[in-house]
Amino acid sequence: MTIEELKKKADYIRDEVIRVACKNKCGHIAPSLSTVDILVALYYEIMHPFKEYALQVQILKDFKIPYTRLLQEWNNRDRLVLSKGHGCYALYAILTDLDIIPYFQWEGLGISGKLKGCVEYFPEWGLEAGTGSLGHGLPMAVGMAYAAKVQKLSWHTYCIIGDGESQEGSCWEAMTFIYEHKLDNITVIIDMNGFMALGPINKGFGYSGIEIDGHDMESLYSLLKEKPRRVTARTIKGKGLKCMEGVSKFHYRVPDEAEICEGKTYGQE
Repeated sequence: MTIEELKKKADYIRDEVIRVACKNKCGHIAPSLSTVDILVALYYEIMHPFKEYALQVQILKDFKIPYTRLLQEWNNRDRLVLSKGHGCYALYAILTDLDIIPYFQWEGLGISGKLKGCVEYFPEWGLEAGTGSLGHGLPMAVGMAYAAKVQKLSWHTYCIIGDGESQEGSCWEAMTFIYEHKLDNITVIIDMNGFMALGPINKGFGYSGIEIDGHDMESLYSLLKEKPRRVTARTIKGKGLKCMEGVSKFHYRVPDEAEICEGKTYGQE
């Protein structure tokens, strides 16, 4: 996909997050919107083999061929752990768009089916770890990367954590493990949107790392394809809705119709 196509895909994913979450009255829309561009860059261009797998799944559906033919490729997939598990709606929308999560599961978010307000473990859908408790996802991702390294497997692990979450001691211990064991097969992305649940934050890891605009698709693509070990992505919480951007009360609150009608900040030429 071109950069412009990736931008349009990010717009579509934002529309889907807002539509389904508001329809089903599911909170945590704002922390989901800040990660959209990062996740789109990863799943549609960087991570193996999600885009190719989705295309092949559709072919198998059309010709009614058993999915077992794809299992080996699926087992070699790159892994992503969304450690800020409450910001999962963008991840669900992307995996649904790629035909990996069934569409009816996405439409039933928080009401029926298996998709809840925090990520649960469904590896057949690309949901690699249950991450409802903050600070747990990064250690699990580090374990995956270490296991791949020991077994000499080629897949790469990505982990997205929140800036508020980065205060957890388990995150610091996991980062230390990465550097002590020289793990070059993991990329940790800090979603630095500047807010925790109850207000603003200005803290993070003391390690040096690359800082980037987390909504600049061209920069995200150029950087993430190089697989750096640590990235700090400066993002806007609630990115896309005028009523929600950088507003602390929308960490969990669902906007009403009047607030949604204030408009969007994306998809405009």
